[in-house]
Amino acid sequence: MYSNFISEAGISALKQHKYVSGKLTALDNKMTPFWNACVEYLPLWMAPNLVTLIGFVILLSSALLMIVTMNPVDFSVPGCVMVWGAFAGVIYQTLDAIDGKQARRLGKSSPLGQLFDHGCDAILTSFWLFIFLLSIGVTNSPLEFFIASIGGMALFFPPQLAEFFTHVLITSVGNFGITESELIMFAVQLTCGIFGNKIFTLTIPGLGISLRLLMMFAMIFTAIFYSIIIYKDAYKAAKVKLDFWKNLSPILFLIILTALLFTSSLNNHLVGLYFLVNFAFMSLTIKMIVCSLTKMNYPTFHPELLPPLALVVLTYFGSLGKMASFALYLGVSSNLVMLGFFVYGVVNQIAKALGIKVLTI
Repeated sequence: MYSNFISEAGISALKQHKYVSGKLTALDNKMTPFWNACVEYLPLWMAPNLVTLIGFVILLSSALLMIVTMNPVDFSVPGCVMVWGAFAGVIYQTLDAIDGKQARRLGKSSPLGQLFDHGCDAILTSFWLFIFLLSIGVTNSPLEFFIASIGGMALFFPPQLAEFFTHVLITSVGNFGITESELIMFAVQLTCGIFGNKIFTLTIPGLGISLRLLMMFAMIFTAIFYSIIIYKDAYKAAKVKLDFWKNLSPILFLIILTALLFTSSLNNHLVGLYFLVNFAFMSLTIKMIVCSLTKMNYPTFHPELLPPLALVVLTYFGSLGKMASFALYLGVSSNLVMLGFFVYGVVNQIAKALGIKVLTI
């Protein structure tokens, strides 16, 4: 099903694709000399996609370690694990910043590199927001998990949709972008690792609210503000306005399903619900990236939406009973498998079409 996702016309457009990045922030410009120095330490035999993959594996493994060592009652994580996660994030950010530089250094820039890079980012966004929840001391609250779930959808999907219409990938709004948000994340993780997540329960003098609540409000505001600005640019660039709404509708439908699931009888399985909807989000986002590269129409039907839809129907109009946990994790597994098959199929189709290797030169 996914091995021939890209049409022949899409392959032709893919071969003509040229990546155009958005404006750098002031911090990006200050970090550039450091990144330029780092890339010089990479061996010339190391493929750009291998650089991306190494960073991806390091950060993903640190996130999985947090999940494995997480206390299921209060969601606390050992301090040493959280500190390692912060350093893993720094490593990933650095490798993510220099993989493109390595490609230009070797003369190996390609659309496959863009898909590989941004596809990894799409997957890790959800894990990073989950780590953010653990860092600030998330409670057993469906609302907080719901906010984190749609946070990723509001922060990462809009730039991919905008690129589909504008052919420019927006990486920042003003002087705040990816690099700034990542550094804030590292600081939060380090603080949690050193002092424990209870520090975020402290009340801020003069405001009367906890630091954790303030950070949740900040994430909500950033996500809404960021998405509105970028969606506005995408809407303006869309020649056919109906196409904008058509491309946006799957993610809006997923947000509705997410809200229904986190207010259903399944909301005592918060981690499972989080990854059920986020594996779907990853697939929808990576498909948008592929469609931007290939100038293909974004699909209307997405099988990854079926597991959350089925669970909504069963919980609101049926009775799962003792099968609730099984049904939920069957859905999580299904979406993970579909994500894996899609990524594997599309990456290999592009590599074959361009006559290049994925992880070697």
